[in-house]
Amino acid sequence: MAPRDFFGMDLTSVKCNPSRLPRSRFAEWMGPEAETALASNQVDEWGVWWRAGDFHHFAQVESPLRGPLDRQRIRGYPWPDLEQP
Repeated sequence: MAPRDFFGMDLTSVKCNPSRLPRSRFAEWMGPEAETALASNQVDEWGVWWRAGDFHHFAQVESPLRGPLDRQRIRGYPWPDLEQP
């Protein structure tokens, strides 16, 4: 018996559409490889670069928020628009 049937679940997943904001807004946060990252089409709506890994499905994850952080830097980050329709 599938878990969804056993537990009587009426909802098994929820998906959100990605933000419509352009990925180019992360360019200054991505450092010297920004052009390569953005051209690869592997940057998500949070600005995370999911580089293809060397082995099957593994990925190298590069956060644009790496390095020292302070309140001002975090406030200036181009977060996704979570209130879009």
